Amino acid sequence: MIVHEDGSVLEGHFSDGLENGICRRVFRNLDVFEGNYENGVINGKGKYIYSNGNVYEGEWEENKKHGDGKLSIPGEGVWEGTWVNDKQDGIFTLTQDGEIVSKVQWNNGVLVGTLDENGELIPPKEAQEDLPGSFLHIEKLSPQELMNSSSQGN
Repeated sequence: MIVHEDGSVLEGHFSDGLENGICRRVFRNLDVFEGNYENGVINGKGKYIYSNGNVYEGEWEENKKHGDGKLSIPGEGVWEGTWVNDKQDGIFTLTQDGEIVSKVQWNNGVLVGTLDENGELIPPKEAQEDLPGSFLHIEKLSPQELMNSSSQGN
């Protein structure tokens, strides 16, 4: 177990003083990351548990959500889609109790709109009344950004 200068606690596999393999890190704000590290950097599969109860589980690259993943938001459902460089990109599907309830399209972290039952795009201003709110306002800090902000006392 290692306690970092930023107050986070890390347990897992290390080589040459760096995280390698499956590790678990608890950040000062009580967020938790469990997953694969390569030479001190999050790469591969991992699960990030936010202290507010949201959970992202999926692919990571260079400490950022990158690839397919699922974001579970208590009371809202599960958003599934693709992240590129820590930003939503492409079509995301919201499921509740196993049923698809909404589909939205993102481009480089910017909401493009929702898709209606025919797959037609509805621009964001018209569509936002139908969208659950928390997904639009999720914490978009990467673990690296969280480490930096927690070391600054935020």
